[in-house]
Amino acid sequence: MKYALILLVFFVASTTIACKSSKSKKRSYIRSAYLELKDSFPNSDVVLLHDSIQLIFPENIMFNLNSADLLPSFQSKLNRFCRILNKYNKTNILTTGHTDNSGEESFNMKLSNDRAVNVKQRMIEQQVQEGRIFTWGLGDKSPILSNTTAEGRAKNRRVEFVILFAPKT
Repeated sequence: MKYALILLVFFVASTTIACKSSKSKKRSYIRSAYLELKDSFPNSDVVLLHDSIQLIFPENIMFNLNSADLLPSFQSKLNRFCRILNKYNKTNILTTGHTDNSGEESFNMKLSNDRAVNVKQRMIEQQVQEGRIFTWGLGDKSPILSNTTAEGRAKNRRVEFVILFAPKT
């Protein structure tokens, strides 16, 4: 529920900016970005949601347990993702950090926020404009797999992305 509210607030803020653009241009732009992301990351969950794109890298383990440091094995995919974001620079990106359910809730909230911030920092290093990236830590509130297995907990240690059209005014 909290996650849906966050997305709604981000969506409303971004679409308010986008109201000045024609709907067909906006849809075409987002659709082009969606198709490129879908082609570039065929094993990832890339979903077109109205005028936004949700991207989850479920096949990748992005962080070790209790760590906000990106694993080297994930950095090349994040770099490729950033190149596409730079091409579609009329977008904003909501970057949400997640954890598994081990540990205290307060620790998990801080860790998930640190994960989102670290990914944001890496994106900035890859020339994605800082003002386009928004971060949020959600702790263990939105697992993509059950936390009852080691594999599920590992895949829940992730960052998700929502990309929205937001032209500069």
